[in-house]
Amino acid sequence: MKIKTDLLELLSKLKKLGKSIAAYGASAKGTVLSNYCGIDRDLVSYVIDDTPEKQGLLTPGSHIEIVPPSYLQSHRPDYLLLFAWNFAEELIENTKEYRNAGGRY
Repeated sequence: MKIKTDLLELLSKLKKLGKSIAAYGASAKGTVLSNYCGIDRDLVSYVIDDTPEKQGLLTPGSHIEIVPPSYLQSHRPDYLLLFAWNFAEELIENTKEYRNAGGRY
């Protein structure tokens, strides 16, 4: 329960500071996390996913739009929440342009 509370407090604080937040990885674990924590479009603007079959759809339950990785270039959020945290190293490597431009995870 503490992880849920801490995550929601962090996301809410960032939003109150005017920061934009997106997520990476429309994974099952990300769906469970977002639904358990109540993370919706008010907190996360969109979810990036590499799988073409998922792009253009909405995440189950929270109804957050799933977009291709190229979307990150034109809609750069201040923060990326890694929904596919088991691939964190790979996702961070694949988004190094985002990170080098000041993006945070």
